[in-house]
Amino acid sequence: MLGLWKNIVVAALSVFLTFLAQQYYHHDQNSIKKLDVYTKFDPEYLSKPKFSQAKVKLTVDKTEKEKIGLYEILLVNFTNQHFKDLSVTISITPKTKNDFKIISHFATGENGIDHLVKEIQPMSFDGKSYIFTYSISTMNRAEKDEVGMNLSVLFEGDKEPELKVVPNGVKTRDFSWNNSPKRKKVQRNAIYLLIAVFAGVIVIFLAVIGPIVSLILAPLDRRSDKKYAQSIFDSIKKEGLYNDIEDQQIKKNIAKVLYRQRKNAWESKSLLDKWLVGLREPKRDDYLL
Repeated sequence: MLGLWKNIVVAALSVFLTFLAQQYYHHDQNSIKKLDVYTKFDPEYLSKPKFSQAKVKLTVDKTEKEKIGLYEILLVNFTNQHFKDLSVTISITPKTKNDFKIISHFATGENGIDHLVKEIQPMSFDGKSYIFTYSISTMNRAEKDEVGMNLSVLFEGDKEPELKVVPNGVKTRDFSWNNSPKRKKVQRNAIYLLIAVFAGVIVIFLAVIGPIVSLILAPLDRRSDKKYAQSIFDSIKKEGLYNDIEDQQIKKNIAKVLYRQRKNAWESKSLLDKWLVGLREPKRDDYLL
């Protein structure tokens, strides 16, 4: 039974230490100042409807278009700080000029407020990439899916371009719900619940099932005790000790010594330790052969 309790304690400590390691890891990850970048690419955001009886036109700046796409670049602040006057450079690089042509663009900040985002320089094209430079006056820390900045681009094309977002002094990473503090809180609460359930199972096992199991296994323990007493008797006979004493008396003496040893250990136990073994007090005949 002692080995069983040791295994239970080791398992409980393992869960607890694993939890502490995860908490340290999540705290360390959250302390890294990285903005999440999320993109939406819809090449058929607007399409010219076709009617047999009427001709419907889709025009932009008096130029007729077959379809217009929408490319959205969103920044989410899951870090542990707020940002003020954060400058951001965004580069959009089509694989070829025909794959992605920008028609128009606009940017907004938190809650779709446009004056929180200011275009420092007009959009430029260096022959390879479209370059945008913005200053975000305020980007608060987000708990879940609050967008800190949204750059919406209307375009012609079918293939999603390459994207590079460079905030000044801040790194970026691909958006993931697992980066959300709210998601981390849910995961942390789930771990707390798991530990509580595990601890409850241990308490129930120790307080209820443990004593029952101990009582059920009592015959096996007594058989083991008698086997131990027998091994001592066999050793005495093999060494030729106490040849002047009858075998039955030797067996009685061995039983008395082992009983007294177990009795002393029992009396030194706390009430909890006694309960965990089903209040099974040692008996004189446990070692009697």
